[in-house]
Amino acid sequence: MVSKVFWILTIFVNFSAIFGQDEFIDCEYFVSLSNEYTCWLAIYNPNGLDNFTDVTGTHLPEKSDDDVQFISIRMIPITPIFPSIICEKFKNLNTLNIHSAGLQTIDDKAFENCKNITILDIYANNMLNRIDENSFIENLELKKLQIKVTNLSSLPENIFKNQHKLENLWLSVNKFIDLPKNIFKPLKNLRTIALNSNLLTTLNPKLLEPLENLEYLNLDDNQFEELPANIFNSFTNLKEIGLNQNKFKVIHSDWFGILPNLQSMYLYTNQIIAIDEKLLDNTGLNELYVLRNVCADKNVHDYSDSKELLRSEFKQCFENYENLFPSKSDD
Repeated sequence: MVSKVFWILTIFVNFSAIFGQDEFIDCEYFVSLSNEYTCWLAIYNPNGLDNFTDVTGTHLPEKSDDDVQFISIRMIPITPIFPSIICEKFKNLNTLNIHSAGLQTIDDKAFENCKNITILDIYANNMLNRIDENSFIENLELKKLQIKVTNLSSLPENIFKNQHKLENLWLSVNKFIDLPKNIFKPLKNLRTIALNSNLLTTLNPKLLEPLENLEYLNLDDNQFEELPANIFNSFTNLKEIGLNQNKFKVIHSDWFGILPNLQSMYLYTNQIIAIDEKLLDNTGLNELYVLRNVCADKNVHDYSDSKELLRSEFKQCFENYENLFPSKSDD
């Protein structure tokens, strides 16, 4: 077995700067176990300045700014904006990880020089209030984007207009009440989307329609009671859907249409009293998770062995549906 050498150079920051002196951006460089040349970035910029001329820190031997592949902003993260010098300095950056940086605004200058990033992770810790429409306009190579834990209640309609290569999008733990109906239109290659832990009560039938290659959809922990008919019908590649912790009382099969590749559905902790059994006939479901609902009490076990076991286990849920909607059951 070939052992990997872990190089690290500790940079001692003048922490007196935190107490009322000059703003700074400082990097601690090292080569990670995955062999990426990495910068742990410390930012002290409480006044939100964007006039920095330098990022301090000493490179490892034979390394330079152009070698930096990964930046993680975790140390002393105090800045309401993302200083544009960071992307200007590290032009070959592949991954940018911004955790709890005190970000309040992301403007169209922040990432304009990060033209090669494929992974952008923004964990805003309930500080972010605004993202400009052109914030990601130059990030054509993005494949994974996370915008998480913000104060945002919506996003600009054209914010993803250049993200044609995006495959994974997490918009979790925000305050989205609604999203523009065409916001996902450019995302033809999206495989995963997470909209969990927001304040959504409904979905525009056109919102998800462009995502024809979607495989994983997470709508957990919202405020849904009903969904539009056939809203998921175009997702012929869909494998898994999460609908946990909403306010569903009845699950209708016509929400989903014909989805032969759908294997797993999560419905934990709703208020479900009835499920249309046609859901099993019209999909490839062999995993159905319905615990902590009215028609699936504590004695019910979630099976993934076969449709026959699912029909037996959730018999009460299916019978309740037939009684509530006899005409639909006879169609």
